[in-house]
Amino acid sequence: MGNQIKGRVDFECGAVTYSLQFTANGLCELESEAGCSAIVFLKKLDAAGEDLNFSDIRLLFWAGLQEHHPDLTLRDAGRVITDLGGLEPAMTLVEQAVTLAFPDAKAGGSGTGKRKGSAKPKARA
Repeated sequence: MGNQIKGRVDFECGAVTYSLQFTANGLCELESEAGCSAIVFLKKLDAAGEDLNFSDIRLLFWAGLQEHHPDLTLRDAGRVITDLGGLEPAMTLVEQAVTLAFPDAKAGGSGTGKRKGSAKPKARA
């Protein structure tokens, strides 16, 4: 399941093995797309509870894929999420990778991107 020391989570989707890892480069890509710092973005997701947006989840998933799959687009990341079986399995992978990337933040409970309860993301209009 990847290299936990380096914070990488490997997963199979179709015939492809993907690696999800929140590295400095991936977080910089996230910041460029989101227009805010990665910490602010993760805190926003953490605070969203049941008001998570599909596009925010897709952006975070995409950012985690960038280190090992730099040619994947946001749309490609959305297709991988769909092929995985939807948001729940994708968020499980993201939570694992975020926890591995920020182990100290988990203890404090701030900025890890962990969902509160079983959130149902809402689509943007």
